[in-house]
Amino acid sequence: TAFSITYVFSKPSGITDLNPGSVVRTIVEAISREIEYVHLQLQEAYRSGFLETAEGEALDLVVSLLGVKRKPPQPSSGIVTFGRNTEPEKIAIAGEVHLYDGSTEYELKRALVKEVVRIEGTFGGAPIT
Repeated sequence: TAFSITYVFSKPSGITDLNPGSVVRTIVEAISREIEYVHLQLQEAYRSGFLETAEGEALDLVVSLLGVKRKPPQPSSGIVTFGRNTEPEKIAIAGEVHLYDGSTEYELKRALVKEVVRIEGTFGGAPIT
């Protein structure tokens, strides 16, 4: 449940100029920024102490408490299977080249194929078939 608290002084403090550029407002704004900065640092330190929220070097330190060492980053690899619901025609693709350029999508020169009969290429300087 949300609630608010309002403090009211029994007699005015004498500080009434809260307009932009006033001395009081400038000091309050400067202190507010520093409090926000310290709050963000404390929040980051708190989150760095948990396995689910720690990142980077903080995560390395958290998992070291568990006796675990993180693996270094490496490119991912795996097997990809493409499929479709309809039966395409069987065609031969002659001399089509695809180079990896970091894209997530590729446009084929020919229509979708039913079966790939043979693949030739190189990986790491070694030929593959």
